[in-house]
Amino acid sequence: MKLTRKYVRLSQAITILMMILLVSSGLTVNASTPPVIPGDEEYHSDYGVLHSDTYVLYPYEKMSLDIGFSKYGEMIDGNSGQGLKYGDVDAFANAAVPESQWSHGWVIDIHYTVNNKLRNVWAYALYTDFSGPTGIGGNWRQKQTKIVAGGMGPDDMYGGRRTSGYAASDPIRLVYDGPRKAIYLLKTTIYDDWPGVGGNALVEITTQVVFNKVKKYVMEIKDIKRITDEKVQGPMQIEYSQRGEWDIGKESASESYAEFYNDLPTKYYKHPFYYPAEEQGPVTFDLCQMIDKDEEFVGFAAFWPPLISKWVTNLDSLSTGQGGDRPDILSTMETYEHMVHINSQNPQQTGVTIVGDNCEIKLPKEAIEYPRGAGEWSDEPWVFRKQGDDYIRIWSQTGAWSWDPIANKVILHEWSWEYEDNICIVFKREMMGEIEHHSYALECMPMFQEGEGYTTYGMLQEPKVPYVFAEWDFDLDYDKPENSTHQFRCVSVYGLTDNHNAVDPDMDDNGYFRIDKEVIYQLEEVFNPWDLKDAARQFHQMDDNNENGDMYDGSFRWAQKGPIDRMIYLQSHLHDKYGGEHDTLLLNHTVWKASKWGYYCNESEKVLLYDSDETLEPLLLERPVDYQLVEQDPGMWVVRLDSDWETDYADYDYYKVLYTTKLNNEAPHWFHNGRWEWLVMGESSLASDSLGAGMVSATWADWKNRETWLTGLDIEAEGWGPAIPHVMRRFNDMYEGKDDFYYDIETGDSDYRTAFRDDWCTSDTWDGTTTIYPYAVSSSNIMVVGGPIVNLAAEYFNDYTDALIYTEYGDGYYAPGCWARTTQPSLGSLTHRETPMDMLPKDELWYNSACVGDDYGYAIVSTYKDINGTTGFIVYGYTAEDTYYTCYALRGGGLALLQFMQEGVTTILLEIDYRELHPVKFHIKECLGPFTECTGADTNFKTPDYYESLYMDRWMVYQDADFLGLTYKLVEIDYCAQIHPDP
Repeated sequence: MKLTRKYVRLSQAITILMMILLVSSGLTVNASTPPVIPGDEEYHSDYGVLHSDTYVLYPYEKMSLDIGFSKYGEMIDGNSGQGLKYGDVDAFANAAVPESQWSHGWVIDIHYTVNNKLRNVWAYALYTDFSGPTGIGGNWRQKQTKIVAGGMGPDDMYGGRRTSGYAASDPIRLVYDGPRKAIYLLKTTIYDDWPGVGGNALVEITTQVVFNKVKKYVMEIKDIKRITDEKVQGPMQIEYSQRGEWDIGKESASESYAEFYNDLPTKYYKHPFYYPAEEQGPVTFDLCQMIDKDEEFVGFAAFWPPLISKWVTNLDSLSTGQGGDRPDILSTMETYEHMVHINSQNPQQTGVTIVGDNCEIKLPKEAIEYPRGAGEWSDEPWVFRKQGDDYIRIWSQTGAWSWDPIANKVILHEWSWEYEDNICIVFKREMMGEIEHHSYALECMPMFQEGEGYTTYGMLQEPKVPYVFAEWDFDLDYDKPENSTHQFRCVSVYGLTDNHNAVDPDMDDNGYFRIDKEVIYQLEEVFNPWDLKDAARQFHQMDDNNENGDMYDGSFRWAQKGPIDRMIYLQSHLHDKYGGEHDTLLLNHTVWKASKWGYYCNESEKVLLYDSDETLEPLLLERPVDYQLVEQDPGMWVVRLDSDWETDYADYDYYKVLYTTKLNNEAPHWFHNGRWEWLVMGESSLASDSLGAGMVSATWADWKNRETWLTGLDIEAEGWGPAIPHVMRRFNDMYEGKDDFYYDIETGDSDYRTAFRDDWCTSDTWDGTTTIYPYAVSSSNIMVVGGPIVNLAAEYFNDYTDALIYTEYGDGYYAPGCWARTTQPSLGSLTHRETPMDMLPKDELWYNSACVGDDYGYAIVSTYKDINGTTGFIVYGYTAEDTYYTCYALRGGGLALLQFMQEGVTTILLEIDYRELHPVKFHIKECLGPFTECTGADTNFKTPDYYESLYMDRWMVYQDADFLGLTYKLVEIDYCAQIHPDP
């Protein structure tokens, strides 16, 4: 029986079956290889759902992004003519642009040695080779001699996918198809020659296309992995590039302003190829922002880790030869092969100097450092001498030559001049933009100080049609495969939004810049997401000096409804649900006013207007455009609508305000430091989930003095408790159980989206003429205990957690951020307590514990803040006992440990060892973010720094427990998490 949403209605009958099986989360039985998408296997399109969703509190336009892509890795669907589409604008497959100019994809250049002989293989998949209609699409053109289509050899062929070796792309595979997220898997293998006739596989390029359907971006997680060591000696030099033409408009030449912004901060500041190279500093990400010439739309392309070279140039300069030493659309930028002929008759020539028995060769371009693996960076080139038809590598370790990085010279030692020498020096040069600007930041950007000087890179002329180049360089070898020296991960994020306040340095030559505020919102969720450390933060005070108005723990969310008036007095926190006055909080609580309204995770107040007939969509007001939030008297805050409110809002009858308060510093010690508004369990959940939920609630009270305000069910208990609060929104009244709480399960393409209610405790008879104080659901803080089969709130968050179930890629938890793409130890459905770990099969990518009685159980602790501002803290195991013991581990110090965890960890995957039941043992197996994993201890691997950090974290937890009198509750939780490179 396959228990996925797509094929089986999750009715009460199935719930009863699950209860019999003692399962409290999603259990699927799938193949170990994800299925090929139905229909045509070369292209696919997917469609956003933001426009039809319930996110009325999202502070920007509710317009969906649609995507198309190919199995080759281009963000273009050649069948549907769709690429990156937002409304009527498609940046990569613009209908007004000739298809022969649709260009998006990647280029790779591989230098390596076989028997010390220099070899080079290149490949690109860009949808077009810019040669005209004959160069569009097609399958791989193998064994091509010329990279530029215009100068092709006699056996070359036109096409958008070409290689000098041999390339094969697998069909598009579907990993996950949820109501609000889809994940697809692409793989291309590059060979040096035809397979089966002496060709050797060199690298695999594996891409996860992660499409969150209520966001305005698509993320590509790419792993470039070396897969051969039979003939190749030493490392492979890889130059990998993402690139594309951005046509943001409806014209055949849709011109834009474009600028590259370097080194933007991210919580994922360690990458195994960049760290621990301390001189490189923390890992950042780069961003290219494009603003169309009419200033209606903004395109953005973000890249992690930071690029070695980047370039944005106007397309016509590429075709006409403007721009000097510019990149070519079809070739990579940095790798330079410097050919030197040393003439024994005239050795003194340009760039060559004879000093005694040495020959010094000055490179024509400045060599740059790039990562060689395991945090090692170097600018040292490779040196080859021609013998016969081949260039043979001369290893620097032999002492035959040395490198002078200061003078940018290769020095050949004790060289013989009895014959003519041809030398090839392979090195990397930096290519950094067309036009360098020293720009100044405008306000409203949390990563910049206003007026801060900053170096950016723009196009040769603006506005023009931008072409964006983004390139990484790295070596792949097997010196330290446990440290991922054979596998490099990089991430690209592409998006389109409306233009709200973006400014380019070339606009009116003003020299100022501003990244659009919605672009910041979208990128912050990717690169600086709300994480477990935020949720469990040790310090409860909000940071009043934070430019973004960020706030973590210590918050109280309130709802207030009433008839529309110019002045709305915020009093929900001063009244009970019956309207009775309680001034206990008057001097102890302060309304939180975020300095900048509508930014990610800043808990802005939200003011909504409604009409009593419910014929109009709720209207979300914007501060300060539509209203002001002011403190009229000490402790008394007022929402003051603008002066034209009676005209502008004449069709609306009543308001709803959602707002946050915080404790004053003077608050007495017995006040709770914030609260979870809800602890939610499934209406059909097991008693074991209730036992776990009790421990979770006690955990927050014990360790954080944080209250659990209300408990509730996911859906209405129609048969035995209809008055018990439930948090999920009802969409129908015709089905049984949770089926009424899905958008629409009866149409041909059933819609299994779920949503939270707006609030609870608003009477059905309320007519909007009185002021009431219900309890917020959307935008509040919600704890969820129990898994998606028995808890619809957990099913809602499954699209957003970074270890999800219901995938097509096997049983258990699948994590896009995990680096292992082909194997993980599998406990399957099968192992019992006598099976050693090293005897388990290793053919799956997930963790599961399908049977009660298995040696090991698995569970997740995860957090997510959705675009309505609803914060989830999600705890569930693969079985009911896994859920119970995960709650037990949190109470035993796990929660305190989260507050010291590395930033960016949004999900931990916990392993529970049942072989010795009293007590069980706990292991944190994975520390996951949206696109990468880590140890959680501020390292990538189990280095001495890892153990030192872990020791300090445990010591701090013990100190907290000792201070709070909780040492008797502590349990042992081992760390096992690190980056898991693919074998």
